[in-house]
Amino acid sequence: LESGGVRALQQAFIVNSSVSSGIYSLPITVRYQKSNGDTDQQNLRASVIVIAPLRLQTSLESPLPETINVGEPYQLALRMVNQGTTTINMDSAAVTAENAEILDGAETLLSPIRADDDDTVTVLISPQEEGSFTVTFALTYTDDLNRQRTMELSFDGEAVTPPPFEPPP
Repeated sequence: LESGGVRALQQAFIVNSSVSSGIYSLPITVRYQKSNGDTDQQNLRASVIVIAPLRLQTSLESPLPETINVGEPYQLALRMVNQGTTTINMDSAAVTAENAEILDGAETLLSPIRADDDDTVTVLISPQEEGSFTVTFALTYTDDLNRQRTMELSFDGEAVTPPPFEPPP
């Protein structure tokens, strides 16, 4: 490069899976050859932001049945287990539904989940008409860099019209 020239350099980094989230200072040594043939070196420092992935296992406490009757209430419980070594700062859960009504539990404030602990979000739904329906849990948490994040989980089911009631003879 000519004096004062600019060259872009790019380097991929692999971070050990046991590292904690944070901002790390990374020393970088750049060696290059000048136009007169001499070799020179610059020592730089780069700040690398590492965000460890959330170690939250989620599952329904019991799976959705094959079908649910239209208009009948059904309780869904989403279990959240912290499989990490640090507390997960959960904030809230917002539950929405497509082709179903949320009868109870649409908004829930959550507490932090300590390592190896769990919490549950319970919601009462009622399918509105025959066909498929979707229930979506939006879990809001604060990550290790104090930023609010949202994780969405959706579950699909099938609603059927219940058979007509026939009184016993």
